[in-house]
Amino acid sequence: MSQHQKENLVSLISTLTASTFYIIYVFNRYFASEFTSGEELKYWASAILLIIPIRIAIQIIVYIGFKITEGIFANGKIVDEVKDERDNLIELKGDRFSTNIFVFGFIFAMIGIVFFESSLSAMFAIILVSGYFGELFGIFAKIYFYKKGI
Repeated sequence: MSQHQKENLVSLISTLTASTFYIIYVFNRYFASEFTSGEELKYWASAILLIIPIRIAIQIIVYIGFKITEGIFANGKIVDEVKDERDNLIELKGDRFSTNIFVFGFIFAMIGIVFFESSLSAMFAIILVSGYFGELFGIFAKIYFYKKGI
């Protein structure tokens, strides 16, 4: 398994664990609370804004742990793989998958507001979940393209 595949696999595991627990926590807390309309909007906005630094911090910690573990098992012989055009293309394709899924979820949330008069909570929930699935499918795409080729 190449270095890039390992890094994407570690990213997938950290995304699955951290984001899944956070989303479950957010939805459980939402369903257990009673909000006024202003508090509800503030709750969803803070939940989405809070996931950004949480994901960044967890990704950094997991990546540092991965590099330390890799150094221990490689007996200090870590080979830095150079990124070439193929790696850049795979990264771009994975990011495109991720962005497309998120944008589709965002548009779906807006259509729900306009045509089906859904609530703001549904809109924020769809945006949160589409961002989560967008990130997951982007990582899956990168792993797939590294394994099968472009």
